Amino acid sequence: MFAKTKRAELGLAAQLRSHEMARQYRCVAHGVVTPGRIESQLIADRGDGLRGSTTLANRGKRAVTHVDVERVLRGATLCRVRLETGRTHQIRIHLSESGHPLVGEEVYIRDYTQALIKSPRLLLHAATLGFDHPITGARVELAAELPPDFTAMLDRLG
Repeated sequence: MFAKTKRAELGLAAQLRSHEMARQYRCVAHGVVTPGRIESQLIADRGDGLRGSTTLANRGKRAVTHVDVERVLRGATLCRVRLETGRTHQIRIHLSESGHPLVGEEVYIRDYTQALIKSPRLLLHAATLGFDHPITGARVELAAELPPDFTAMLDRLG
């Protein structure tokens, strides 16, 4: 989403900060994912050069991810993910740290020791975006279907 005017930009930014925007993603994660809520404090460098969660008090930014299971696949799970907050790489970090890195992940996968499912791309898709138009106040709901390469991987994983 892009704002055409400074006033619209400020209005959209305010909705992002107040967590009023509805954002839902679909992704494929390794293993059998359990639905639930993931909350952590995210920092830019967890000590190994990667973003991640910290247990240190008063460090990082609060991040909350809600995960629902859509379908269990062969060696993976198709999930619907809703962001309560919106931090850089939040979905990728939260699922990886919970033992279920995304299929196609190349960064947040260092600690994963199970069999990897190969994919030519990260299987993460921005499915919906909902917000109030910053000028008119009308509700805007946008949706994007899964792209063909994503659905081809779903077919392959059955």
